[in-house]
Amino acid sequence: MDVYLLLDLLVDYGVFTVMALGTYITLSAHQISIGHGALAGIGAYTTAVLSVKFGVPVVFSVVAAGLAGLAGGLLIAYVVALRLKGMYLAIGTFAFGEALAVFWLNLEYVGGALGFLRIPVITDLWLVYSIIAVLTFLLWRFEKSNMVLAFRSVFDDEVTAASLGINVARVKVLAWAFGGMITGIGGALFAHRLSVIRPDNFAFMFSILILLAPCIGGFRTFWGTFVGSAVIVWGPWILNVTDPLNKRVFIGLLYVVLMVWRSEGVIGRQGLRWSELVPWSRASDSARHP
Repeated sequence: MDVYLLLDLLVDYGVFTVMALGTYITLSAHQISIGHGALAGIGAYTTAVLSVKFGVPVVFSVVAAGLAGLAGGLLIAYVVALRLKGMYLAIGTFAFGEALAVFWLNLEYVGGALGFLRIPVITDLWLVYSIIAVLTFLLWRFEKSNMVLAFRSVFDDEVTAASLGINVARVKVLAWAFGGMITGIGGALFAHRLSVIRPDNFAFMFSILILLAPCIGGFRTFWGTFVGSAVIVWGPWILNVTDPLNKRVFIGLLYVVLMVWRSEGVIGRQGLRWSELVPWSRASDSARHP
C-alpha cells in the first residue's frame, strides 16, 4: 500500500471524526440533528474568509471557526431546539441547513456557486490528531463528570429529568453550543484540507453521514463515534466502492443491518462482548451462566 495514500486516509478519517464528535455531543442529549453539515459549513467559511480575505493566521482562524460553530449551535438551540422535539426538531435542523446552503449559494463574497478558492492547505496528520487528542481528553472527562448523567437523563426522558431537578433547557443549550463548536472546528479542518469549498459540500447528505457515525458506532460513549467514522470513511475504500451513490447505498444497508443486530450501535450501553461477535460462543456463555 502507498504510504501517502494511507496518510491521506488517516487525515480524512480524523477530519470526519472531529465533525462527527460534535454530532455525538448533541445526540447525547437526544437532540437529533440533520443540519450539522451547516455548522461544519459555518466553521469552514469562517476560517476561509479570515485566512484568505483578512490574512488572519490559520491557528486563530480555526479557533474563530470553533466560536462561529458555537454561535450557530446556540442559534439552533434557542430558535429551534427549545421549541421542537423529536422528528419536528430534525425537520427544523434540516430547514436551518438548507437555508444556510441557499445563503452561501447566493453570496458572491464567498464565491457563490463556484465556491471559495485558494484556502491555505495546512490540515495534516499532526494537526488533526493533536486536536483529536485534546477532544478525546475533554470528552473522557465529560463522561466521568456528573454532567453526563444530566445529559443521559434528558436523553432517556425529559419529563423525568425535569422532575429530578435537572434544567432540561440548559442541558440542550450546552449540547448544541459545544456540539456546534466541535463541528465548527472540524469544518475548518475540512476547508484547509480541500482548499476549495462549495455550498454543496455541506448539504443534506453530508449531515446524514456525520449523524450516522455515532449511530453506527454507538452513541452511549464517544468511542463509538471513532468506530462509526472508521466504518463510513474506510468501509467503502476497503470494499473498493468508489461511486458516490454506491457508497450511500452501502452505508445505508450497513446501518439497517446494524440496527437489527445492535440497536445501540457497535459499542452499546454495556460495551461490545465477544459473544455478540461470534454467534456460536453465545451457547457456551449460556452454559457457563445459566
